[in-house]
Amino acid sequence: MTRRRMMFLIAAVLVAVTVAVLARAYTRRDNQAGKTSSGAEAPKTYVVARGTLSASVDVSGTLQSTQKESLYSTYPAKVVELSVSPGVTVKRGDVLARLESDELLRALHDAEDSLEAARIKLEAAQRDSRTSPEQAKVQLEKARADYAAAKNRLDQLLAGPDAATLEQAMISLDQAIRARDTAADDLARYEALYAVHGVSRVDLENQRVKYRNAEDQVTTARSKVESLLAGPKEDELKSAEAQLKQAELNLAAAIENEKSAAASARDRELQVQIEVRRAEKALADVRDALESTVPSNGARSVSFSR
Repeated sequence: MTRRRMMFLIAAVLVAVTVAVLARAYTRRDNQAGKTSSGAEAPKTYVVARGTLSASVDVSGTLQSTQKESLYSTYPAKVVELSVSPGVTVKRGDVLARLESDELLRALHDAEDSLEAARIKLEAAQRDSRTSPEQAKVQLEKARADYAAAKNRLDQLLAGPDAATLEQAMISLDQAIRARDTAADDLARYEALYAVHGVSRVDLENQRVKYRNAEDQVTTARSKVESLLAGPKEDELKSAEAQLKQAELNLAAAIENEKSAAASARDRELQVQIEVRRAEKALADVRDALESTVPSNGARSVSFSR
């Protein structure tokens, strides 16, 4: 109930009470005046006159709004400025208070860092989208070459040495034997000279080293010829077969990778694009809650408005 209505009701009650009191007073007076000597009451008469009745009531109380609304900060913050005072009319968009929040600043910096990281990741994914198909083709060609080499190796072992390879090995052995014989003759000559002090001991030792090297080359060449004539060993065949099997697996994987490289790279790029959009949304949310200013002390403050 408003104050105006309350005062109206109080005034109406006072008027009614006043009328009743006046009416009773007039009635009593007329009754006393109208009595006859015999004691009989005279007829009652009333005088009606137009007039104004007024009354006033003084009351005390507190005037307050019937609606209240409390404002809260969604982040821990310190009030650094109040822009309005009690009783001031405000409208939507007015700044009521200015807050300072370290938590919001940290959230802003974290959101900015997350967005920057997501954009760097997106750039890498976009590069992969361009280069992955080409890299897959290169890997496929290498896998094919490795498979061909492994198969050729096993085929050679199974087929045994060809005539040209065996002939070359025999020639190498003959050359090694000739070189060893020459080194043996030189060593014998140096030993004779050393006996009569014709050469130094250092020269003799150098010649002995040459002879031992020549002997080692003969041994190596003879082993190669014997290996070619004997055919592949069991462990060599198993190793060659294992290499061929692995090359087949690598080739199959390279073929599948070449088929799916473009699609996989595109999927990764789309996933990173989603991460970027999420990071942008998170940063926008923080900025919506954070209206930055730079006070004289250099600190940043936050304005919350309604």
